[in-house]
Amino acid sequence: MSNQIKHNKAVSMTKVYNLLTGVELIYSISPQAAVIAAWEQDRGNFNTWTYERSKAPVEHGRFSVTAGDWTALQRRDEG
Repeated sequence: MSNQIKHNKAVSMTKVYNLLTGVELIYSISPQAAVIAAWEQDRGNFNTWTYERSKAPVEHGRFSVTAGDWTALQRRDEG
């Protein structure tokens, strides 16, 4: 029996930009999850287990995903 961890996907880094303040954050999660995390953390919520029920106003563009002032670029296959 092998003890190796198998990963289904390569972990990609997502850079999230606050378009109002210019702050940049980097996450090792999908662009949508990253903008939700940034939006929640900007409001003082660091309880990551609650983000699945987030009320973040997520909008998808052709090449980006946004929640409030937080925006991340995404590849076409991520949207």
